[in-house]
Amino acid sequence: MRQYILTSSASRVTHSWVKQLDRQPQELSLVFIDTASELEIGNKKWLSDDRQALVDAGFQVVDYTLTGKTQNQLEKDLAPFDVFFVSGGNTFYLLQQARQSGFIDLISNPENEKIYVGSSAGSLLTCPTIEHVSQMDDPAAAPKLKSPTAAGIVPYLLLVHWGNPAFQVGYQQAVLSLYDLPYPAVILRDSQYLVVQDGQTQFFSP
Repeated sequence: MRQYILTSSASRVTHSWVKQLDRQPQELSLVFIDTASELEIGNKKWLSDDRQALVDAGFQVVDYTLTGKTQNQLEKDLAPFDVFFVSGGNTFYLLQQARQSGFIDLISNPENEKIYVGSSAGSLLTCPTIEHVSQMDDPAAAPKLKSPTAAGIVPYLLLVHWGNPAFQVGYQQAVLSLYDLPYPAVILRDSQYLVVQDGQTQFFSP
């Protein structure tokens, strides 16, 4: 991938991160990968908000899931798209499906000239591990996942939704778990995001 844009809540900062792209959204085809949300119940306004923000920005949006795909099928299906948008939801389920489909290999390939945009779980997928969010997302949602080792695209752990009261209890445990993991941590509020390119990370708080 030539660029990774990692958000806590994509819809909150879409107006800003689109300015980091080398082309206008209207010139880019975007695949909206909502796999992480498939097991979520209740109101999914956060998901529809992310999608609508992309449409409002001018992207050509096509919905897609990793579930049930082979690596060959995945590569063929995603080849026409310029931008991979990976939504929020259960991070463990997303990692399980990303491994089974070969999506992890696809997004980790430095020769892949696509743009990756993550929202919440979609951003966490790029970390070395997702072990630190086991108090926020239920690992039981991914019974076939043998390890919390993630893509390792970035060398740090992300803590998304920082300051959001809905995640306060989970974060009390998540922060404690950081002491047992050999990685630095980066905290992201819903109003902040990172741009990773050429091995460098830029922090934005618009």
